[in-house]
Amino acid sequence: MPKIFSPCGVAIASLLLVLMAGCGLRVDYSKFDSRCREWLGNGNPNSIQWEFDKTNPRIEDYYEYYMCLNIPFHHVRGNSEYFMVHWKEFIMLAPSKLLSPRDDKEIFLISILIQKIARTHKSEIMNDQKLISAWKSAVDNMKRKDGWPYSVSYGIYNTITRQP
Repeated sequence: MPKIFSPCGVAIASLLLVLMAGCGLRVDYSKFDSRCREWLGNGNPNSIQWEFDKTNPRIEDYYEYYMCLNIPFHHVRGNSEYFMVHWKEFIMLAPSKLLSPRDDKEIFLISILIQKIARTHKSEIMNDQKLISAWKSAVDNMKRKDGWPYSVSYGIYNTITRQP
């Protein structure tokens, strides 16, 4: 009986099917700002709007953009430098976001941003009781206490708030 498919051809075809099934962005857009789909290039990774920060957005808009780029994925991308420049606005916005997070990763991302801001503005963060209280509550209420978002967020919180 003649061979129709070589083992190598079957393996390549199987791999291609697996890759095609897993390709593309899988984002629950209902959790995000209505512009998230556009920011993510309408499913085309080559069309992601990496330069949104150059449009001089309001802090609320940039925050939503940043979370849209970061929550759905396993890695962090996007320009956190915007938050360093607009740190006062961010620490005013953060408590409301911490009190109603979409995901544990959102708390993790906010913790990282607070950590970066604390490098130059730790006393301002420590004096903002609304921020500290919301942050503590958000970390305590994270769903998965066994995951790295919790471990890192908890560690950052303790490092920043620990009194010398």
